[in-house]
Amino acid sequence: MEWKQKANAIIKKMKLGQHQLVQRDVVEIEQQLKKIEELSNAELLFLHYTVALFYQAEKNYTLASHHFQQAMKHRYRDQEAEQIWLQAHFAFAKLDEQFKQFSQARMTLAKVLQYLEKKQADSIDIALIYQRIGWLFYQEEELHQAHTQMEQARKLMLEELEPVDPMVMKVTDQLADIYLALEQPELAIQLFDNITAREDTLLSDEGKATLLMKTGELYFHIDLKKARRIINQAIKLVNTEHPLSVRGFMLLAEIEENLKVFPRAVKYYERVMEIINQKYDIDHFLVVFLYSKLGTIALKMGEDQTAKHFLEAGLPLSDKYPKIRMQFLYALGKIYSKQEIYDQALDMYTEFLHGLEIQDKMRTLAYANTLQAIAYNFLMQADLDNAIVRYHEALSIYKKLGSNCRNEKGLTTIRLGYSYYQAGEIKQAEKYYELGAGTIEKVNDQAIKQEAYLALVEFYKETNQPKKQYQFEHKLIQFNKKSI
Repeated sequence: MEWKQKANAIIKKMKLGQHQLVQRDVVEIEQQLKKIEELSNAELLFLHYTVALFYQAEKNYTLASHHFQQAMKHRYRDQEAEQIWLQAHFAFAKLDEQFKQFSQARMTLAKVLQYLEKKQADSIDIALIYQRIGWLFYQEEELHQAHTQMEQARKLMLEELEPVDPMVMKVTDQLADIYLALEQPELAIQLFDNITAREDTLLSDEGKATLLMKTGELYFHIDLKKARRIINQAIKLVNTEHPLSVRGFMLLAEIEENLKVFPRAVKYYERVMEIINQKYDIDHFLVVFLYSKLGTIALKMGEDQTAKHFLEAGLPLSDKYPKIRMQFLYALGKIYSKQEIYDQALDMYTEFLHGLEIQDKMRTLAYANTLQAIAYNFLMQADLDNAIVRYHEALSIYKKLGSNCRNEKGLTTIRLGYSYYQAGEIKQAEKYYELGAGTIEKVNDQAIKQEAYLALVEFYKETNQPKKQYQFEHKLIQFNKKSI
C-alpha cells in the first residue's frame, strides 16, 4: 500500500497548511491515477480523495469536484476505507456549499443519509446529516423544508443529549433563525424559553445569560422595550468585560437608536468603546464601527462638532472596511457642506461616488442624492456651470428611478431652474421651474413644498409674470394656513 501511505503523508502536510510542499507529490499521484489497472479500489478511493482535498485547498472547484466524484465511485472493504468514503461525501458537499451549489450538496448528503439509516448508524451521526441538509435548504430560502429537516435533527439529538448540550444548542440556534426567516419569532422565543424553564438548575449564570441574550435579540423584532428588559437581565449575570456584556450593550444601543432615544444610545456605544479599547487594536472593525455610529448619531442630534470629531477620528482607520468607510464619507460631506468647507466636502462626496461606481451603483438614489449635494455646494459658491451639470446628472437618474423619488426629483428640478435663472438663461429657468412645479404638487414633504413655492413666487415676480406669481402666492398662503 505504498500509494496509500503517500496519500496519508500528503493529507497530514495539508492539515498543517503545507500545501506548496505537496504539489509535486500530487502531480505524481495524478499520473499514477491514469494507470487504473495497477491500483485497487481502496487505493483509487484514497488517491482521488487526497487529490480532491489538495484542489479544494487551492480553490479549484472543477478539479476538486472531479476527484471527489471519482473517489465516491469506489467502494470499500474495511472500516478505514469506509471512513474515507464518507469523508469524501462530506468534503464534496462542503465544496459545493462553498460555491453555492446547494442543491448538489443536498443530493450528496442525502445519499449519505440513506446509507447511514439503512446501516442503522448512531442517531447523532444521522441527526448531523439532517442538520446540514436543513441548513442548505435555509441558504436556498426553502424555509419549510429547512424547518422539517432541522426539527428532525433536533428530535434525534434530544433522544441522547440534554437540551443545553452544545450540539443541540447549535441546532436550536439554527432552528430559531429559520423561524425568524419564516416571520415567526414567537416560535423561536418559545424554544429558548422552554430550555430556560426546564433546565434552570443545569445552567450556569453564563448559560442563563446566553439564553436570555438570544431571547432578547428575538424580541428586538417584535417588542423593543421587552427586548431591552431581557437584555438588561442577561448583562447582570456576567461581568462587564465578558463578551456577552459587550454584545448586550451593543444591542441596547441599537434599541435606543431605533426608539430615537439618542443620548441613551450614545451612552451604551461609549461604554462598549471603553471596553474594546482595552482589548483590540485601534483599527479593529468594532472600533471603526463605533466611531461611525457615534458620529452619525451625533449628526442626528444636531451636534455637528461632536459628529465631526468622531467621524474624522474614524475615517483614517476605515481603509480595510469599505462599507463603513462609505458612511464616514457621506456624513463628513454633509458636515463640511454645512460648515461651508466646500473643498473638503467635494473630496468626501467624490470618494463616496467612486465607491458606488466600484459597486456598479451609479443608477441609485444614493448616487443621485450625492450629485445633488455636490451641485448645491457649487451653487452656494456661485459656480453655476458646474452646478447645472451636476443637477442635470442627478435629474437624469431620478427620472430613471420613477415615482419613488418625487421629493428629490422636484427639489432638483426647482434648483436647476434657479441655477439657470442665476446664469441669466430665463427660458431654461422657466422650463425647469414649471417642470418642478408639476412634480412638487405630488410631494408630501412640507419643507420641500415651501422652498419650491417661495422660489416660484420670486421667479415670477422677477420676470414680471403677475398671474403666475399670484397663483403660487395663493398656494403658499393656503399651505401656511394648513401648517398652523
